[in-house]
Order: sequence, then C-alpha cells, then structure tokens
Amino acid sequence: MMWNIKIKGARFFSNVGVTDKERSKKQEIIIDVEISKDLMKAAKSGNIRDTINYSEVYDLIEKLLNGKSYNLIETIAENISSEMMIKFHANEVLARVMKPKALKNADYASVEVSKHA
Repeated sequence: MMWNIKIKGARFFSNVGVTDKERSKKQEIIIDVEISKDLMKAAKSGNIRDTINYSEVYDLIEKLLNGKSYNLIETIAENISSEMMIKFHANEVLARVMKPKALKNADYASVEVSKHA
C-alpha cells in the first residue's frame, strides 16, 4: 500500500532565470511535491519517526533554494526530486515548480518531474 505525503503551493523566493538580469533579483517560485511510500508502520504506531515529516520536506526544499542561483526551473525540479528520493527512501516523487509572472498573460510557467524507485 502506498501513501502520499503532499505539499501544495509552498512559496519561496529564489534567484532563477536565463539572463543575469533575471537572476539579479529574487522571484517567487511555487512548489508542489508528492512523495509516495509505504507508511503503514506510521499509521499503526502513531509515531512521527515512522513517517515522512512534512516539515522536513519543506525545510529541504527551502535549503535547496536558499543562497543558490538557478538558470532553469527544470534544475530546481530535478534537485528537489532527487533529494527527496534519497532522504526519504521514497518509492516515487513528483516535484512541480511554478514560476508566476514568467509570462505576461499566464498565471505561471511550470515544469514537473516524476521519479520512481
């Protein structure tokens, strides 16, 4: 049985863009992440140590974005999905990275990556 831990709409500010000018100021980045894993042990024990603590998921994303500059949101999605697979020994990770205001007449531009163990 697979369980999904999800965080939707986590907002961060990061230096991201193709040009130096675009990367010169922090821009809003919105992240969705879904991590699939068998969490029956946690469901039975009620112990936070037996599950994926969503605060740790959020903190890991924040750590990956803080103090770094990215050319592409694809790189952000790749880094998030890879780190989640490693840290949480997940069966599957879906990372979606959205960049609001990337286009003047669109809500956002986005990329998503799905990785399986």
